[in-house]
Amino acid sequence: MGWSTSPSSNSPLRSSTVNSDITLYAQWKITDDLSDWVLPSEVPANATVKDKKWEYTIKEIIEDSDQPYIEGYTKTSEKNIKTTTRHGTSSYAVFPDGFDTSNRLYAGYYNGNTYFQGFGKEPLIAYENDTEGLTVNNTYTEKYIYWHWCCPQESSQGDDKVNMAHYSNEYISGIGNATEFEAFASSQEQTFNEEKGAYEIYGKSDYSNFWVAERIQVIEQDYEYYNCERKYTHERLVKKVSYDPVTVGGNITSVTEWVRYKMN
Repeated sequence: MGWSTSPSSNSPLRSSTVNSDITLYAQWKITDDLSDWVLPSEVPANATVKDKKWEYTIKEIIEDSDQPYIEGYTKTSEKNIKTTTRHGTSSYAVFPDGFDTSNRLYAGYYNGNTYFQGFGKEPLIAYENDTEGLTVNNTYTEKYIYWHWCCPQESSQGDDKVNMAHYSNEYISGIGNATEFEAFASSQEQTFNEEKGAYEIYGKSDYSNFWVAERIQVIEQDYEYYNCERKYTHERLVKKVSYDPVTVGGNITSVTEWVRYKMN
């Protein structure tokens, strides 16, 4: 480090000309002779590695956060998490033109109520927003609504007489205008007769022992209604140093090894 006029280095010799006897003190610094940090490939052949460190980049993740934005992080995804749920079943039927809207079955399956009260004319549609959602599973049941317009049957017509119509006051050949509406629900899969153009339902109809012209399928849907909370995932990349070995994997995306060496 140089020469000094005192045992400490606080009084360095500042002139090369000395006019009297003085005592000089040599100052030196003991070093470990280690190199700066270099890549392992840069170590000379006649040197020994003394220190190692690993610089790496790690992905830090915050999941299920209530905050849509966090300073220093990037939002990478968002989702809804269910908090409360309610399960139920809803039935609906699509009624064609000609069905008597004053009939009790129409009132039952198409009453303007919400689907959670049981019936509707339209199917449930799944949806989700930031606060609630609905999931739906469709089940096509074996339940049907059979219906027709008809006239009271005369005993002379015989049990196999087709006594049916599609619309009110429609003329039935040999009988007259259809003024009576009839509809009933059945879980049985009745036979459709192509020749008659009707479903064969013995003993079900009050006005025709065998035949009913129309059928509607009743569709049942199982649903889950739920409340939810919006949750967010945030990420950031952070550079760190370790003096223990580190390898790429998991959330660690890059690693660089550094060494210091001493000449032999």
